[in-house]
Amino acid sequence: MVSVSLLQYILKVFYQIGVFISRSSINLVKLNMLCLSLSAVVQTSFAVVMFFTAIYSFIPHFAIVCAMMFLVGIVGGSNYANTFYHIHRKVDPSIREFALSTVTFADTIGILAAALAAIPVHNWVCSMQWYG
Repeated sequence: MVSVSLLQYILKVFYQIGVFISRSSINLVKLNMLCLSLSAVVQTSFAVVMFFTAIYSFIPHFAIVCAMMFLVGIVGGSNYANTFYHIHRKVDPSIREFALSTVTFADTIGILAAALAAIPVHNWVCSMQWYG
């Protein structure tokens, strides 16, 4: 039997591979502002599906979850790269550095908030009786 921590590690690797590929391919794929906004909705939808998968285990094979995590990485990395691309191309040079700093700070605060929220959610999901 494979441990849960090993499965989590594998999912993190798939996510990071997706992030690496999408951040490295900004010269190939550039999203307009509408696609950038919609991709945030797609990423949130993936998060909801993953949350309920963690509780109810309704996805029949681990490879499907790995593919989903890869796609989450692709979408998230693409959002990140395209956001900075748009700032670099569209923001006036006199305030560009401030805009980049503001977005970087907001990104860091968002990651911190997500990490802090993940702790009680993780404990709650793991304490459920139907959780494997």
